[in-house]
Amino acid sequence: MDKVKRLVTLIAFLTIGMMAFASVPTHHRVTVDHTYTLTNTVLAPGTYKVVIEGDRATISKKDQTVLSDLQVETAPQKFRRNAFVSRTNGDKTELVAIEVGGTHYKVLVK
Repeated sequence: MDKVKRLVTLIAFLTIGMMAFASVPTHHRVTVDHTYTLTNTVLAPGTYKVVIEGDRATISKKDQTVLSDLQVETAPQKFRRNAFVSRTNGDKTELVAIEVGGTHYKVLVK
């Protein structure tokens, strides 16, 4: 009985530890070379920080949050470098997604 208690306790601690590790945010830097238009925001050229926590992401520049609560997809293979997926709408270039280099993360901008 004592061995069963120890095993159950060990499994509980491992489960809690894995859940805590899964929610640790990761920080990435991306450099935007072109001006992108979003619904209410213009993403000007410059270096931005992308923070990914679970399936959500935030994009900020210095201490100002530019975009928040963005959806994150996980690709089967790592992206080799940062890439910006965009579409042209008239004379504006709209940002659709950011593929974060060196990771499996694709941040969807809607």
